[in-house]
Amino acid sequence: MTEQPFPPPVLELAEAKQLGDPIRMFRPRPLRRVVAVLLRRSRPMPVYLFAGGLVRPPDEAYDWADLRSVIAAGVRRRRQGRTHWQVTVETMDGHTIRLDGGLSDVERLGEVIVAEVMQRVVPAYVTTVENGGVVELGPFVVSAKGIEKDAELIRWPAVREVGMSNGVVYVRRADQVVTTAVTAARMPNAAAFIALCRHLGVPVEET
Repeated sequence: MTEQPFPPPVLELAEAKQLGDPIRMFRPRPLRRVVAVLLRRSRPMPVYLFAGGLVRPPDEAYDWADLRSVIAAGVRRRRQGRTHWQVTVETMDGHTIRLDGGLSDVERLGEVIVAEVMQRVVPAYVTTVENGGVVELGPFVVSAKGIEKDAELIRWPAVREVGMSNGVVYVRRADQVVTTAVTAARMPNAAAFIALCRHLGVPVEET
């Protein structure tokens, strides 16, 4: 099916923010639109992806540098059921953007946002740690000493591996079986946390 042209108001918002070329529209799912009409709720709006950011009608436009963190989490309610994705984005000014399964292909949109946020935050995280500072990501605190969670510090020589599997971000210790973990739904910039640990020399499980 041919992609419809982006509406002029969307292009105007994108031009004002200098978002570059239009890439793709992520449409609301037809069933979600019907439910909204039947229940007299506000209709879900599409999200318009540009090379330099995204637009949400009627008046929201963000370039990638406006985004501070992203949580992308998928929940499967039945073993063989469809995974329901939710993407939560926090902007630099404290605004929260929630995107869920009401949008078609929201998982792909989440992947794009995660990649763009990572590209910008990981170098800043690395610089902070290398200069003796700390980076707080969800319940984890990363420093030159190691990884801390709930006031327990795991020093870098004791960290065997970090990774993310089945919706859980974890840190495995080299000296014992106990794994420190948190659900990805509670972990802003989980992928950036893993990339930071990899840069600092920690083995990372590839999933």
